[in-house]
Amino acid sequence: MQTITNAADLNAQSIPDREIEGIARSILNLADTVMAKPGMRERYEAWKQKRKSKRSDCQ
Repeated sequence: MQTITNAADLNAQSIPDREIEGIARSILNLADTVMAKPGMRERYEAWKQKRKSKRSDCQ
């Protein structure tokens, strides 16, 4: 296993598809777990609104 210490050293083309799919599946499972916790969806929606209003203030 190669250790990468700098993102510039990362060659995404060299990562096997099965590894990419495994990482993606893990991230989706984590997102489902987090969003299933009480109040998390509401916190996420509030964060999105706050972010949206900050973006419109900058324009």
